[in-house]
Amino acid sequence: MANETVAGNDDIYLSLDNTQINTGGVEAVATFQGNTGYDAYVGADAIGNAVSGYVCSTCGGEVNVANTQVNSGDVSAVVNVGAGRTGGSRAAVVGANAAGNSATFYVSRPGG
Repeated sequence: MANETVAGNDDIYLSLDNTQINTGGVEAVATFQGNTGYDAYVGADAIGNAVSGYVCSTCGGEVNVANTQVNSGDVSAVVNVGAGRTGGSRAAVVGANAAGNSATFYVSRPGG
């Protein structure tokens, strides 16, 4: 991840003025080699810019956000898996996610 902002308040108000600029590359690579009856869970996530914010819903929460995200760099996620070549694996769960920009804002009850 090139840039990340996390802002939260377990009270009533969040005001966030966020600007993120990424011009460099982001690459995530995950590799797994295995066999003979084992499960494999392999993932790679790459994000150029990410921001998240939250406040308390049972408190009458309010979120006010000004968000600008610019990503001009390459973003890639790669997963390499070699499983089950000898004896067979039970399961291989594989995922690769790449995003230039990500923004998530929510109102949630305390503790969840």
